[in-house]
Amino acid sequence: MITKITHRVDGANLVVMIEGSLVAQGVTDLKKYVEPFLASDDVKHLIMNMKGVNFIDSSGVGFMISVFKRLKGRNAKFALCELSSKNQDIFRLTRLDKFLSIYPSVEAAIANA
Repeated sequence: MITKITHRVDGANLVVMIEGSLVAQGVTDLKKYVEPFLASDDVKHLIMNMKGVNFIDSSGVGFMISVFKRLKGRNAKFALCELSSKNQDIFRLTRLDKFLSIYPSVEAAIANA
């Protein structure tokens, strides 16, 4: 379960910081949290800082794909950053790293916005 969700706005960049496990109930909480931002045309680049995420299940991966598709549909960008090596493996093994932008830091993600 997600224990904490916070965000900060940096111009047209929205950085969402997540802590805990990105599993079914946590995904529901995260959806509710980010929905107003996804509905806003002001957000041109959504960055999910995954530094505090210790586990991602299939519902978490599915959520990331749905956010990517939704933002792509309105020419906005989506990026993940600061994934643990275990979570990087999930995206690599599923080949999602081929179309999701993954960066080592928030600064790198913003620089590539």
